[in-house]
Amino acid sequence: MAAKELGIKEKGSELRARHLSFQKLNRPVFALAKRLQAQGYKILLLSKNTPGQFREAAGRFGLQALFPLINTYYLPFDKQSPRMIRYIIKKYSLKPEEVVMTDDQDFNLVYPKKIGVSTILYTNITDLKQKLKAVL
Repeated sequence: MAAKELGIKEKGSELRARHLSFQKLNRPVFALAKRLQAQGYKILLLSKNTPGQFREAAGRFGLQALFPLINTYYLPFDKQSPRMIRYIIKKYSLKPEEVVMTDDQDFNLVYPKKIGVSTILYTNITDLKQKLKAVL
């Protein structure tokens, strides 16, 4: 209906394929995560995408074979909610000071920081590497 309202002539399947084609793997961040994992760090990927987007990206990039994945779409709370970080801490038997949460959106880091989780707001891979080096 949105496509019709906007005057877009493509079929739903064509729109979906085009939309999914815009999803790109951030290769430098992905490589960094794999290196950290090889060094013994646990890497968890959080997403708030719709199930179709999440399945498509996870499958296309082979993410499920490498990292635990959590799509908050299936949980009764959002990625930035206090319940999310408490859920992760409990699920993986961690203490807040054992967790480093990185994100490119500041609102996802507010609560974790309040409870003692190291947080990193990054803008690019160089920024992320520098900030990670300081906390690891």
